[in-house]
Amino acid sequence: MKTTAAILHDPHGELFLESVTLDNPRDDEVIVKIEACGICQLDIEARKMLPTPSVFGHEGVGVVLEVGSAVRGFHPGQRVIVSYAWCGTCPKCEQHQAYICDKSWEINFGGSRLDGSATLFQDDKPLSASFFQQSSFARHILTTERNLVTVTGDTPTEYLAALPCGVMTGAGIVINTLDVQPSKSLVIFGAGTVGLSAVMAARIVGAKSIVAVDVVESRLALARELGATHCFNAQEVNIKEVLESHFPSGLSYAIETSAKAQSFTAAIDCIETGGKIAISSLPHPMEEFSFKPFNLYEKAASLHAISMGSAIAAEFIPQLLKWQREGNFPFEKLITCYDFQDINRACADMRSGKTIKAVLKM
Repeated sequence: MKTTAAILHDPHGELFLESVTLDNPRDDEVIVKIEACGICQLDIEARKMLPTPSVFGHEGVGVVLEVGSAVRGFHPGQRVIVSYAWCGTCPKCEQHQAYICDKSWEINFGGSRLDGSATLFQDDKPLSASFFQQSSFARHILTTERNLVTVTGDTPTEYLAALPCGVMTGAGIVINTLDVQPSKSLVIFGAGTVGLSAVMAARIVGAKSIVAVDVVESRLALARELGATHCFNAQEVNIKEVLESHFPSGLSYAIETSAKAQSFTAAIDCIETGGKIAISSLPHPMEEFSFKPFNLYEKAASLHAISMGSAIAAEFIPQLLKWQREGNFPFEKLITCYDFQDINRACADMRSGKTIKAVLKM
């Protein structure tokens, strides 16, 4: 079928809304009419990872239009969230750990189906798409049944589009990966979508001290509103010194979301003996980064690289929505909406820090 997608022709250039053609759905695949899609920093940072022309977007929300012959859990007309892809057959998937699927890299970042075939074409030429097996910067997508999360209730579409990656990851780090315990302390470097979602989750689990570190005062103000007990501007204070002053024995947990080398080092410096550090980004993706492992070893601390908040999307997203309806997880405060045709402005606002979580409305 014909549809419209935001195509990247130059890794350093802008996106262009152009006509494309979806492949026919296979037995386990579904066509979804996209109503909204979140923009994640990964959609911006990963532009050099796929050959151009390419289509990104991995936080789609919409309505099922067509299903393959083997699809049993979904039907046309059903409202769905489109989350990360997983193969369904590897040992990790069979052990209910799809977020660390053995084929997660190639299935989410390969630019095609696992067998190498394309799902999206322009002028009969295949595009690099299937980003997270969806490429939801488009009005219609082809995805797998495994990607989908059922939506119930009347939650606004733009709220749902914020959940599948950044919000789920931030909350999942606190609840699933680190298993933050009540009356413990944690520091969160970076008050973006992931960091602020971690703040809200830490408040839910009853953390005693929730520290937010950023360089933007408006984000720190929002962190306070969402539950942070301490907020520090890294441009105004020496973070290592101020954390040592407030927490002389160190903090129980540290979450690094800012992709800054100095924050990664500060996370190691401030952790207590036996503490846990989680990283959801890298200072320089795909490049080497050096640090002194002795500090980590000396404290017998553990370092966790995070994948999708260690969350099974179909289980965890409904829980986040339940907390939101109860008033305990107001993630909607992070969202700024843009029309699809304003996608380049939305991406620019994300890069500059003006917008925390951009959501495209199709």
